[in-house]
Amino acid sequence: MENNKDNKQILIEALLQKARIIFEKSQFNEAKALSVKALDQAEDLNYIRGMAKGNFLLGIIFFETGDLDSSVKFLKSSSKYYKELGNTTMLNSIKYEIGLTLYRKGDLDEALKMFDESIENIESIENKIASMHQKANILFDQNKVDESLDLYLKTLELSKSLDANNIMTKKILANMKHEISLVYLKQNKLEEALRLLEESLRIKKSIDYEQGIARSYQILGSLYEKKEDYDKSLDYQTKALNIFRLLNDPYEEAITYESISKIYYKQNNISEAKSYLLKSLEIQEKIGDKRGVCIGSYKLASLYEIENNILKSVKYYDKAFQMAKKLSNPKIMKKIKEKILKIKERLDNIEEDQNEI
Repeated sequence: MENNKDNKQILIEALLQKARIIFEKSQFNEAKALSVKALDQAEDLNYIRGMAKGNFLLGIIFFETGDLDSSVKFLKSSSKYYKELGNTTMLNSIKYEIGLTLYRKGDLDEALKMFDESIENIESIENKIASMHQKANILFDQNKVDESLDLYLKTLELSKSLDANNIMTKKILANMKHEISLVYLKQNKLEEALRLLEESLRIKKSIDYEQGIARSYQILGSLYEKKEDYDKSLDYQTKALNIFRLLNDPYEEAITYESISKIYYKQNNISEAKSYLLKSLEIQEKIGDKRGVCIGSYKLASLYEIENNILKSVKYYDKAFQMAKKLSNPKIMKKIKEKILKIKERLDNIEEDQNEI
């Protein structure tokens, strides 16, 4: 009887191993099917290790496919089983993964807590660097630019203690140069940003880091948009979009659509700007990116306002307001309320003018 149980556990481990290999090849549907099968068998057997691994694998698969709510659900289940097993290394890894998922959902404060806990408890330098990197990203998104730059530089310094010839070290170095370039871009230091972006891109190309290359193209597009070189900007954003589609990365695909929308807006092509924003918003709603939905809806409302399409403008401002409410962002809520009030005042004035005629 015991041998039969052992054999079943071995089969579960084999299924999970196969699912992991397929996942690494970005074959997410096949990986999900195998993981679900392994998890079902582990639950029937009450095999805790299999349940822990199966839930974790499903958590990261759902993250990659953009189902962020399911990702958090499975990662939390995995955490429960790894806690039972006393595996602190995996518990810290799960905190990082949950932090990453919450970040993508737009729950920045909750994500920050996860990364802080991860930084405090993780022993591996590589994992500590990863958590510091994500924390710096959140600080940047919260407009705490000086704090984010300070943490990026600390992360870059810490990465120098790693093996310089290791591919992972090169990836970290490329990412840090990339992130610091974003700070310079925000500060309008365009030449410094360009220098770091080009250095980062060279490293990424040397290690065939496709996602990183796409992100470099994306930001180069934003840089040339600031320089008002719209053809070059659109060319880079299109290159980024094509890679993100091939990698099945809906989160970055949505961001790139939004960036392309901005290029058309700057050229006063409101129709195309709306078209790309709608594509972006559709993806963000599908993957549960609350922050993205809030920003995208606000921008769409502004475009409809320019066109004097008051009904659609109010509709999207309201959507942005509801999402800001979910994100507990009173500053944005106040800004949207003021916008809606101004539109209503315009409508009242139009009505008064019509009554006088």
